[in-house]
Amino acid sequence: MEDFTETDALAAAWLSYYDYMEKETEGEYALKDIDPSAPVFYYDASYRKDAKKLFPLLQKHPRFQDWKIGPFFRLSGSGVQTDILRIVLPSGLSVLSFRGATPSFDSWEECFSFGLGTETGGEKASLSYVRKVLNGSEGDFVLIGHSKGGHFALSVYAHLDGEEKKRIRKVYLFDSPGFSNGSASIKDDPKVIKFVPPRSGIGILFEEDPDWFEIVRGHSFFSYGHDALKWPIQNGKFVRAERMKRGSDHRRKAFNRWVKSLSREEIAQFVETVFTALKKTGRKDFLDYFSHRKEAKRTLRKSGYYTKERRKYVRSVLFLLSAFYLFPSFRRKIGQKERRKA
Repeated sequence: MEDFTETDALAAAWLSYYDYMEKETEGEYALKDIDPSAPVFYYDASYRKDAKKLFPLLQKHPRFQDWKIGPFFRLSGSGVQTDILRIVLPSGLSVLSFRGATPSFDSWEECFSFGLGTETGGEKASLSYVRKVLNGSEGDFVLIGHSKGGHFALSVYAHLDGEEKKRIRKVYLFDSPGFSNGSASIKDDPKVIKFVPPRSGIGILFEEDPDWFEIVRGHSFFSYGHDALKWPIQNGKFVRAERMKRGSDHRRKAFNRWVKSLSREEIAQFVETVFTALKKTGRKDFLDYFSHRKEAKRTLRKSGYYTKERRKYVRSVLFLLSAFYLFPSFRRKIGQKERRKA
């Protein structure tokens, strides 16, 4: 059996979503020895309900329980968020797992800044950290990431030099957005593999050519399909689908046309307007905002910043992110419907 497979990569991608707290800057810990009982451990894990089921299963499984976890690199604040977890397998292979977006306003501000076509603070910090790890370690590495984490993983790989790239065995991307300027478009590199579900709503963003994707079966509602823990597995591999759904491809083309129609100044103004407004609500992140949205809206109106023009921008972002943070019960109903179909 291979020492690291595509489904192992998914498990490693999700390990980056947990809050390891005091272990962030310390040494390595066997996965089986980590205590997940702290209240914050699962707080902002992507698709929290599934993430809470996954961690104890990995701890008990003989394939994963002896993985060494740590240290955890973290940088957040001022429109920047990057978190990278290092995992060392018993074989000696090192995995760098880039976590996707947190619910924080800073994290999503950086996501929307991808449209500017320039390196974000998180991308620069990630590259600097990976180079430091490569210089201080021996052996091969795998880069992986889900969603925003996959975007960072590919950005780092694209900016490594030739000798550094030789030490990267594989780059696994799970429904991650592409690059508006094409600078990291290295789809012909056999080391890079990107998995997306047929109705992807995230992995199609900033992508001109979907032909290089590995299309895997996923659920129809786009935010639910983004939950890669729900992708079917058979014989140790993701179940492949024939092609992208037509609606998803139409969204990809329409989104790319819209981004190209905007100047960098217009995109920057959009991002600044939306996230300045959200930070005036007094809420700490999107989970907090949607849990107290009536109070948050009242606070924002009182600030005097919520003009008619700005309201249009803010509502468009809130509508998109409500699919991830406001409707978990609705996503569960969608999942039950999909399982009945299967």
